[in-house]
Amino acid sequence: MKTAERILIGIFILGIVLKMDSILGGAILTALSSTGLMGFYMFFGFAFFNNIPLKNVFSSSAYVDTALLQIIEAILIGLFLVIIVGGLLFYALHWPGVRVMLTFGAVSCVITTIYTLSRRFFSSHRLYTNILLRLVPLCIIYACIIGYLISKG
Repeated sequence: MKTAERILIGIFILGIVLKMDSILGGAILTALSSTGLMGFYMFFGFAFFNNIPLKNVFSSSAYVDTALLQIIEAILIGLFLVIIVGGLLFYALHWPGVRVMLTFGAVSCVITTIYTLSRRFFSSHRLYTNILLRLVPLCIIYACIIGYLISKG
């Protein structure tokens, strides 16, 4: 599943670059890859963050070492990641409502990062490291975008 995530992120970045250069298909690549990434986080985030292989998602033996609280946390954080990626999509494609989506995304970034850092401080479970590896770059990107929008007025 890590490969699928990397491919979708790569296509998302390629789509943004193509769109910035006004090359045909950039917006479509950006929209499709970000939609795929949002679906990935929404439907498989709980398994992905808990290091459960895709082939074992429907096997009960894959969840023996995973606490119910960690699965619930992974589901909620996956939903927050959907909001964050959705905000980036709205910004990249200049859709109406971009400020609202960026606001929800920034709030999601802050809440999720604070919660995950606090949980990581008291637990050494790999779940929190996996989440932080995705959240920190997204929060940095969000801070840059919001700083740009504020300076632009």
